Amino acid sequence: MKTMVLLRPRETGPNPVRLIIAAVSIFCIGLLIMISPPVLASVHSADTIDSWQEDAGGGFGNPDNFMVWPMVDYGGSLYAGIGNENGCEVRVRSGSIWNAVPGSAAGFGNANNMAILSMRVYNGRLYAGTINYAQGCEVWSYDGADWTELIGGGVVGPGFGNPKNIAAFSMEVHAGRLYVGTFNLDVGWIYVTSQGAQIWSYDGANPWQQAVTGGFDDPSNYAVTSLKEYNGTLYAGTLCVRADLALDVWTGNADVTLTSLGCQLWSRGTSSWSKVAGGGFARVDNAAVTSMQAYGGKLVIGTSSGNATISVTFNPSFRITGFSWRSAGLGVYGYNGGNVSAIKEGGLEDTKDFGILSMITTPIDGKDFLLAAVGRAISDTTLVGYIAAYDGGTWLRASEDGMGNSNNTLITSLETLNGEIYAGTLNSEEGCEIWRVDPTEPTEPLGTSTFYFAEGYTGGGFQEYLSIGNPTEQPAIAAITYMFKGGGTQPQTVSIPPNSRSTVDVNAAVGADKEVSAKVESEQEIVVERPMYFNYQNKWTGGHDAVGATAPSSTWYFAEGYTGAGFDEWVCVLNPADTAADLTFFFQTQEAGEKVITGLSVPPNSRQTFKANDLLGGTPYQTSLKLASSQLVVAERPIYFDYTGKGNWHWNGGHCVVGTTGLAKNYYFAEGTTRSGFEEWLTLQNPGSENLTVDAFYQLGPGQGDPVMKSYPLPAASRQTVFVPDEVGTDKDVSVYLSCFSPFLAERPMYFNYGFGDVHATGGHCVIGAASTGDDWFLAEGFTGSGFNEWLCLQNPGDSDAVCEITYYTQESGALPVKQVTVPARTRKTIMVNQDAGSNYQLSTRVRVTSGPSIVVERPMYFVFRGWDGGHDVVGFL
Repeated sequence: MKTMVLLRPRETGPNPVRLIIAAVSIFCIGLLIMISPPVLASVHSADTIDSWQEDAGGGFGNPDNFMVWPMVDYGGSLYAGIGNENGCEVRVRSGSIWNAVPGSAAGFGNANNMAILSMRVYNGRLYAGTINYAQGCEVWSYDGADWTELIGGGVVGPGFGNPKNIAAFSMEVHAGRLYVGTFNLDVGWIYVTSQGAQIWSYDGANPWQQAVTGGFDDPSNYAVTSLKEYNGTLYAGTLCVRADLALDVWTGNADVTLTSLGCQLWSRGTSSWSKVAGGGFARVDNAAVTSMQAYGGKLVIGTSSGNATISVTFNPSFRITGFSWRSAGLGVYGYNGGNVSAIKEGGLEDTKDFGILSMITTPIDGKDFLLAAVGRAISDTTLVGYIAAYDGGTWLRASEDGMGNSNNTLITSLETLNGEIYAGTLNSEEGCEIWRVDPTEPTEPLGTSTFYFAEGYTGGGFQEYLSIGNPTEQPAIAAITYMFKGGGTQPQTVSIPPNSRSTVDVNAAVGADKEVSAKVESEQEIVVERPMYFNYQNKWTGGHDAVGATAPSSTWYFAEGYTGAGFDEWVCVLNPADTAADLTFFFQTQEAGEKVITGLSVPPNSRQTFKANDLLGGTPYQTSLKLASSQLVVAERPIYFDYTGKGNWHWNGGHCVVGTTGLAKNYYFAEGTTRSGFEEWLTLQNPGSENLTVDAFYQLGPGQGDPVMKSYPLPAASRQTVFVPDEVGTDKDVSVYLSCFSPFLAERPMYFNYGFGDVHATGGHCVIGAASTGDDWFLAEGFTGSGFNEWLCLQNPGDSDAVCEITYYTQESGALPVKQVTVPARTRKTIMVNQDAGSNYQLSTRVRVTSGPSIVVERPMYFVFRGWDGGHDVVGFL
């Protein structure tokens, strides 16, 4: 994030203000390279967007000019803010020379203005906002000849009159006014806190007006890290963290821990602000919205992700003595005015990509691209920065690491002018650099597709597969790493033809009687599912399926769970790290409140299975679960059962879900029915400290009636279940949309006695709802052979019809001809895949919206496999 601009401290005594700002900087790992010489990554050579040329180097002749941030086109010339520990300055490109803008040197005459974090053009003037932790931020304006101080002197003092506003972090023009977002920090010798970020606006003549105070009434919003106008609305993204300071004044040692609470996105229409999304977009480790840009008909949102602890000493002088930083990888999201949906999570290259520092859009060879400056941490002290390009479907590499110079630790700023792209760097060894290119279309795909599976077993009565779908025109290679209970790994390589899928028999690959987890990686775009079929303890038969997790996490949530008679609940935990993972189980029971279980761990590069029935002492509980880990892990929850339900049915089987790493305010369930032979439930969990009300919008099948609206009170620290037939009646096909003003969790277990054609099966399946609608869904598993019935459930919660294309990628014949289907507004559609695609195919499925609102896709399947009858279901992969 932009707070990386803080420099080598000059003081030798403990300065908690500098310390905490340093720790905040760690979210983008910038401080390490400014306080001590960094360990630099080897340079990645690549096919990029043509040959980048160095436009300026060596800090413009001053190595203390360590960073370029930001850049802006003003009057047809390119201006750049330059960070320097002796005071920032502004440079302008005149011809081919970058000249200092008169009046801006040495921090506009105040050396405490150490960097410029924001610049915008407004009413014919250039505005620049600084970071100044000694006195409070300043804002200056430039008319092409002279600079005028607006914030910092005169009537309005530094920090908009509040010295705790240490940075003018972001700027944007909206509705004829200039808006500035601040970074607010309140630090004492024994505490670190914030009054909450502020937003101020200015009309160019009259006094500044305060638009937001107190971090939108949440002081955990330390900073408004990004402002962007989109479709006439102003959007504000925040840095939301908790900071803890532990200072030993006797030894001069200190630790600062920053814990992400999940960034937030706010919008302002004509007069008021409203919260669009929080909780880091269902990933609480997304600490900040660090860049936003309009692209492809959406507001694209880039985050910086992770939690950090920095250890320092002031004895005899200030230096870092230890550092740890954990991130499950940055996220990129799209907002269409209604929903925030993930474009890419877990980093672009992999989970080591921790943040997006700048984004621009530009045409390249007649095609619109989104370019992103990506920060990447190879290890705690090994950094690289590179540029990624996105064409709306694929992420591609657009630069070498550090522009080929390992001392360019980060790419910090991007801008376009006259068809050329400019990139500014952070270089604390030689001084910052600016590079430019006349771009051509990039060709090298970026990053890997990665899927993790914690659950897996090849013992007697179990058959495990991996289904790998390849929706691209190029062949894909998947590298599988199997990890076993007690340690040890086994590799396997699988080829997937273009527009096709491959199936891996895990029992055959690893041998019998193995408790096995898996990590599947590919340099191409793939999607992976893990179907399993079983005769559990020779008494309950069935199957379950899951789409793999795309990244490990330190926190996992599950809403559903039961440890009563006829149910065996398990928790499978994969630890892919090199350090043991210590676990804490927070069971939220419906009968007895919270039960906390500690003292359990998973060895490095291993997996463990825990039976919830035993952890809870054999007591029958309806229970939700929050699993916390000292390392980044992956968690699944398989449940095997003999379900008696409302009619003493004894429908036996099993279901399994991969947990979610964060809560959401919206959940969509495309599948659901209250027909005879089905019992559908909703499990709602509120792990928070405030009472909630969850609103349910039940959408019925065509001709089955109008939507049904219900509301469910959900007290703090509680869970409850809803029996769907009681809400909508029997003999309905029903999709559900759940919403709440605060984050919660929802699952939908269903139990059945299914009969259609030659398939008769009892069992159950369960899913966590989709947190958003989407335009492009993929399902890796599918089979239309004898003994299997495959269905697609398409939910359209929008107010107009959605026209979709369905493509089946078969293992036998490649891609089948595209099918088109229309899903009417505010209803759902069910497709029998055996009939739609044809019989005897092993297939993956892609569903894309070509016009109309976004939708949600699920794929239930029912089967008799080797005499084991059951069913499973997954929500599609976005």
